[in-house]
Amino acid sequence: MRLVGQIADLYTAGRHTLLDLAAALTPEDEAAFVPATPQWTVKDVYAHLTGVVADALGGRMDGVATDPWTARQVAERADRSLTDICAEWAELGPELEEALRAFPDLANPRLIIDQWTHEQDIRAALGKPGSRTDGRMTFCVDVMLTGFSKGWAETDLPCVVVTGDSGAWPLGEGEVGTRLTATDFELARAVMGRRSRAQVLALRWSPRDEARIGPVVDHLHAFPHADVDLLE
Repeated sequence: MRLVGQIADLYTAGRHTLLDLAAALTPEDEAAFVPATPQWTVKDVYAHLTGVVADALGGRMDGVATDPWTARQVAERADRSLTDICAEWAELGPELEEALRAFPDLANPRLIIDQWTHEQDIRAALGKPGSRTDGRMTFCVDVMLTGFSKGWAETDLPCVVVTGDSGAWPLGEGEVGTRLTATDFELARAVMGRRSRAQVLALRWSPRDEARIGPVVDHLHAFPHADVDLLE
């Protein structure tokens, strides 16, 4: 139950942060393009985040996290204002958070990863940095790198030790082939495909041998690398 409560608490805190951010946005902000998303605007990202809640509560989970699933969430709210979209999220959010505590199977870590990642996508698009040291970021880094560690043996790559602000994660076993050191924020953005391949290669690797670290970089991401450098 500890993880269930943690996910619910983190989700609640993030929802309030994002709703507060939305309340201060201008029409130009709402229409701003958000890199690293499927050609979404800021308003579209809020539509997706709200749609996740509506779909989870409504049991519409077929194709969860696929492009058609998220595209439908955005399309269903295309004619609504950001204010209306946020009002829906404000209404449904507490119901989801209560359900997360009552039904542990709903407490999927991806809720936090998706929410925090998209908040950073929005902030990057608007030049409004924030939420770079909160519990959601630390949670995302730990969940993602722990997940990579569990499947690293299948890559046939040497052991890699990834070190961030909040800890270290050995990926694989045996002799360490390379080490990566970065801030938790950079690690979280990199593993979610919010950095180009060149940007990930430019992080602090030891030894800095592209022939050795290139294959690691090609496996150490949940979504494809950004097509261009993303600066935040």
